[in-house]
Amino acid sequence: MSTQKYLTEILLFSELPEGWDGYGALSPSEEVIKNAVSILGDIHPDDDLEITPNTNGTISFEWLDPESQTTRIHLEIGQTRASMYIKTDDTKTLFFDYENIHLSKPTVDTDLSPYI
Repeated sequence: MSTQKYLTEILLFSELPEGWDGYGALSPSEEVIKNAVSILGDIHPDDDLEITPNTNGTISFEWLDPESQTTRIHLEIGQTRASMYIKTDDTKTLFFDYENIHLSKPTVDTDLSPYI
């Protein structure tokens, strides 16, 4: 899937109404959409990328590391926070948490760099 198709998918999340899941889910805010679009420009996944809205108003990206083909990366983007876990091929799991993603975006990029 091309970056443009992923971008379209993210932008469609802005149309989700409050309670979109039937159980009171929050719709992603404009800030969450902007953050997700910004991160999309930094990752270069192949067709394996899954982008999903979460019931707490965040957006998740999940993909397989194209080089190892066994390492999975999960990145959840919020308004001011992001979290990520990386499950490596040797069954190790690495966790990262970012308090202010606007200020720490270079740190997110550095942590992701081996996997993009």
